[in-house]
Amino acid sequence: MQPGTSSFPKPLPSAMAPTVSFQVSDALFRLALDALSECGDESAVVSPFSIAMAMAAANLGARGNSSQEITDGIFDGIPKEKVSKLFRELLVFDETKDFIKSTSCFGQLFAEIKKSRRTEQKEFFPLRFPIKVASAVFLDVSLTSVIYLYLLQKTVEVKKTYTKDLVEYLKSDLKSVDFLHDSQSQVAALNEYVEEKTEGKIKDLFNESSIDSSTRIVLVNAVRVTVKFEELFYKERTKPEPFYNEDGTTKEVPMMNDSKKGYFTENDQFVYTQIPCDGIALPKTKSDFCFSLIVPKNGKLADLKHKFKSNGPSISSVIADAPFAQLIRMALPKFKAENSYNLVDTLRKLGISDIFDKARADFSGISDTPLVVDMVAHKAVIELDEKGVEGAAAKTIGGAYTWRVEPPKVEHIRADKPFLYTVTYKDIPVFVGQFY
Repeated sequence: MQPGTSSFPKPLPSAMAPTVSFQVSDALFRLALDALSECGDESAVVSPFSIAMAMAAANLGARGNSSQEITDGIFDGIPKEKVSKLFRELLVFDETKDFIKSTSCFGQLFAEIKKSRRTEQKEFFPLRFPIKVASAVFLDVSLTSVIYLYLLQKTVEVKKTYTKDLVEYLKSDLKSVDFLHDSQSQVAALNEYVEEKTEGKIKDLFNESSIDSSTRIVLVNAVRVTVKFEELFYKERTKPEPFYNEDGTTKEVPMMNDSKKGYFTENDQFVYTQIPCDGIALPKTKSDFCFSLIVPKNGKLADLKHKFKSNGPSISSVIADAPFAQLIRMALPKFKAENSYNLVDTLRKLGISDIFDKARADFSGISDTPLVVDMVAHKAVIELDEKGVEGAAAKTIGGAYTWRVEPPKVEHIRADKPFLYTVTYKDIPVFVGQFY
């Protein structure tokens, strides 16, 4: 292999028009930065993918200006029909069984993995995705809906076309409950559902004050991701190192150190790298899941976030333009982040207001009975460490790098000051976080 060429290609482009995927990626990244801005100079994580699914579900039933505000505020004007089709394409994994559906587009890949295990006697990671999505509609008696908002109103009859679209485009579960007569016991049922779907990583999403007898529809979407790198960090190389805060002080963090292959670029504003994460572990291919770091060169992280939100580079262009690098020396803190949000204020700042106003909200695509959004809640959990490095016999480390012509250029990225990170699926940001 010639220096500078990739041993694992970038993911194949979506069957959708590339511009739709890129536009959604940019829109969700900016949405995440808007949500993170509410956290100030504190470590936090948000899932724009989860929030967008919730808002896409609401938008399927929204009409008039209520729909237009969601389309403009969340998706930068991309028509909801195109957004829905993109989500349908992305949501191809089976969350309940945690395995690749044999009837999906991954069926052939699943067969190839099994074949390679028999013939090559190689060790691979379990056939599971690092993303967990809990998406459901909990409805009172005859209702039918989806995803993590509250629509408070009298008992209504939901239109069949809406429930059909929810299932087709957003792969949502439909659950019947009794909020009217037994609202408090339903809190436990909702929390149990989310906890089960996220393998215990998201607990107590709702409290007793979240739901009462006036609640009619609860739209739930919670996402959990555990990042596992294709080339794992070794625990022996993790050691306490200083992290430089923006106020001039330092703190000690467990810093992971290793060399990776991936995509790398830098300019006078930031250093960026993207490395693949373990997804379905198909030999000789790259997972659709990637982890990225964005470390400011100069100035504060808030300044860099502002540039991404305003007239600076788009995240899709950064991803697309970053060349492959054979050797990236990385230093990255290990961490766990968990954050809960009520996003009403954030959405209002994005120009979304009608859906919260009883006089203006138009959800006539859901029901002929007037509905209004009372709350938009969100919780995100992410873990990042070296877990799984022991026994990873197939992974490349240290001296395992070989070059036929000459050693490649060595790139460097040190996340020893406040930085941004993302976890993407087919370059769509599932998680975006900031570390302070």
